[in-house]
Amino acid sequence: HDLGVTLLPEEIVRRYEETGDDTDPGWREHPALGFRAVRGKLDPSAAAIVLHHHQCYDGSGYAGKDFGVQRGDSIHIFARIVAAAQTYNRLRHPQNMDEQPAAWALRMMLSDELRERFDPLRGWFTALYEVLLGASQGPRFGGFIALYGVDETVALIDRALAGELS
Repeated sequence: HDLGVTLLPEEIVRRYEETGDDTDPGWREHPALGFRAVRGKLDPSAAAIVLHHHQCYDGSGYAGKDFGVQRGDSIHIFARIVAAAQTYNRLRHPQNMDEQPAAWALRMMLSDELRERFDPLRGWFTALYEVLLGASQGPRFGGFIALYGVDETVALIDRALAGELS
């Protein structure tokens, strides 16, 4: 999804890597650069991920100066999923710091500061159920966590994401 980063001048990439500042106008062009490189060569859903992975559900974010800001459901669902996964990964593995616990990263994503960037939770669970179960509704996740335990559920999700359950 970050193909456009490889097309940026080295100075812009170096500056971002040193500061983590994503407000740099040069840095903000990488989604558009990547999209232009893959448009017509990849499935349109994959190209949408490249273009919109820094767009947020609340309308914040960026895709490059030639592309308007999107919000809500106008952002492709796959791009919204990649944006959430990327945020989770950055929270778990912050630059120049030790790895953070999964439960902490998830709590941060639900904090007032970050919550509005992502789909409402009901939408996420609907999407998960549709992908995993082929239905728009599934078992009550909160009930599962209450029975299985928060730490155990987080550990189970981590093991599943690591491919240890197959």
